[in-house]
Amino acid sequence: MSRSEAEKIADELQELAQGKLKQREDLVRIIEYGLKEEKKELLGKAAFDSKFICGLLKIVRRRDSIIDDELLCRYSSESSARITELKQLLLLILEGESEFITQIFKDKYFGMECQSVARLYELAGDLSWLKLYQNSGL
Repeated sequence: MSRSEAEKIADELQELAQGKLKQREDLVRIIEYGLKEEKKELLGKAAFDSKFICGLLKIVRRRDSIIDDELLCRYSSESSARITELKQLLLLILEGESEFITQIFKDKYFGMECQSVARLYELAGDLSWLKLYQNSGL
């Protein structure tokens, strides 16, 4: 997959997201690396997990009165587990690529600081658009 092809997909995602992609440059890299034949399944799983994470986060943030505390706790726990899985998938997608780029991803998204976690959730939001894109068959 060439960089320009990954850019084209990112452009379509940007359009689907109505200009709301927050980590576009890194999303392009993930798409570029993830569309290599041996990593396509990993990219699909990362997109699915991202969509799932975003759905859970909407529920948790909304805190509807219909959702009891036990269910809310379970959703929060499931969200944390999926974020951990997403980190692993991203590392596998980055495996074999530039050590420099991998280190940037680790520093930017996998740190324990609030800012790293927030960026990881933004990247998950961007990747969730990839799942919609895949489902639409564009």
